[in-house]
Amino acid sequence: MSPVLRVSLLLLALTASACTRAGGRCDTDGFRCEDPETALECRDNVWEALPCRGPAGCTVDGSTVACDVTRNLPGDACASSLSGGGFCAQDGKAVIECREGTLVQTKTCSTCAVSGGFVVCQP
Repeated sequence: MSPVLRVSLLLLALTASACTRAGGRCDTDGFRCEDPETALECRDNVWEALPCRGPAGCTVDGSTVACDVTRNLPGDACASSLSGGGFCAQDGKAVIECREGTLVQTKTCSTCAVSGGFVVCQP
């Protein structure tokens, strides 16, 4: 490969990666991994950062982007696909739900567990 072609490819790669950063412009629906702990969602033509605090982080398998939110906290941004959905807080004492793009604690529990795909909060 000629040095000029290498430089051109490197510049193209740098330009493409700069566009796929939180706050950068986007023109497609969907998700990307910005880094192992952060997913990006294209919302209103801007890449929004979504933390993936769980042990699996942000991963890509084929065309599927997975963001492990199991350790995310109230106040963290959440994906539009999680809107209305919830999970148990890491300590098992609360329910956390995605509301209008932000995780909020909606219930306090003595125990919280997922059973049959549903979050069960025991008062």
